[in-house]
Amino acid sequence: MLAQGIPLSWVSRHCAGVVAHGVPPDVLFQECLIDRRFGDDRDQISFAQFGLLWLNAGLVVEDEGLGLTRKGMPLGFSTLALRVMLGCATVERAITSIIRFYKFAPVRFSLTFDGDEAILAAYSDDDDSGPNATIVEELHLTFLYGCLSLFLGRPLPVRMFQTRDRCHANLDGLHWATFAAVRYERLAALRFTKSILSAQRVTAGTDEVYWDMVRPWLMLSEAKSTLSEERWVTLGDLRLDALAREAGVSLSTVRRQMTSTHGGFRLVRERLLVEASTQLLTSCSRSVESIAAQLGYSDARSFRRFLKGATGKTPDALRAEGLRPQMGVLTPEIFDRAREAALRRSA
Repeated sequence: MLAQGIPLSWVSRHCAGVVAHGVPPDVLFQECLIDRRFGDDRDQISFAQFGLLWLNAGLVVEDEGLGLTRKGMPLGFSTLALRVMLGCATVERAITSIIRFYKFAPVRFSLTFDGDEAILAAYSDDDDSGPNATIVEELHLTFLYGCLSLFLGRPLPVRMFQTRDRCHANLDGLHWATFAAVRYERLAALRFTKSILSAQRVTAGTDEVYWDMVRPWLMLSEAKSTLSEERWVTLGDLRLDALAREAGVSLSTVRRQMTSTHGGFRLVRERLLVEASTQLLTSCSRSVESIAAQLGYSDARSFRRFLKGATGKTPDALRAEGLRPQMGVLTPEIFDRAREAALRRSA
């Protein structure tokens, strides 16, 4: 199925910690530009608004766990964890380091294997988190997805997102943040191919490391890609038939939905290529020629010509300035508010 908006009732569950601290949900919704027109699930929250809500909820209660656990975690904890991961050489070392880092936190992680798959699991004690345990687990698995994507310089190719939440908004569909299939299991976890563990770090930390992680995810989530993460940055696989195959629907259905919600396939394809290019250009120091080859261009000249036509900027200019997105409902105001919140987390 194609990714859709996030229903209001499910979003409201994530505000429980803020409400427990005496902050009315309407105050948080207003800060996240969420307009409750109907007050029920006819109100669909965008991916960017939901990410902004997570950022702001943590800041409001000064707790990385959004006030959903008894112990809580001080602000800056996750930023420090991200810096620890970016100090490692490989994905496996980054994961084992974070497992040790979170050993005494309200949520803990483990890494096990099932055939050719690695299983990165999160567990929040029900005695500590109560009915919020499944939300806490998803919060931290989504955070690790962002961290590992920044580490790799591209989206982590997650095969499956496991959840203990029987009421998850994306159950039996595609996860709102990782784009992996969501399945109900007894263990909350990310499943990905074991070979990824040996992948080398591409990105180094900066003073704005939390924003470095959030920015590409916001832009990608708003594109609502149905491509697998391994193929998202490959020119040859950004085809309409690939979208239909991954979504399990007909070509006409994909074409109709993209035309009605995104302005058509050609525009979506251009946006995904621009985002992939920008993420690679701004998250690593590799040459333009190397990035063009990864994206599937026959030569750097074609790559430069595409970016100039799509953005009005050269690869060097994009690398120096970054690209402010104008995608879907990811408006400049939402983007700027997310940036402000993420930078406060980076401090």
